[in-house]
Amino acid sequence: MEVRAVYALIGEDFDLAVSRMVKEERIAKYLALFVKDTSFNDLERSFENDDMETAFRAAHTLKGVCANLGMDKLGGMASILTEDLRNGKDIIHAREYFPEFKEEFVNVIRIIEDAL
Repeated sequence: MEVRAVYALIGEDFDLAVSRMVKEERIAKYLALFVKDTSFNDLERSFENDDMETAFRAAHTLKGVCANLGMDKLGGMASILTEDLRNGKDIIHAREYFPEFKEEFVNVIRIIEDAL
């Protein structure tokens, strides 16, 4: 499957991703790396262990990676988590919001994996 089709399936703007990453081959490479990245696992484990500092760093990393890949929806969701977790601003909301983020993240990863 071509990368443009992946972006269509996840509801993101392929042209935006190209404007940031320049080449489709580069996007494909970083999508493959994104699937292997451990930041989501770190985020989930951090919530389980009540380690909000690590959760913040993991959410912030995901926010940045999504921005670079032009994944505005998932990146926006990661941004909400990041801001909730920044300095413990709204941990209750972050915990309530995480399942929604997880559902979207798992869906995006599944689509990418199916395409690779």
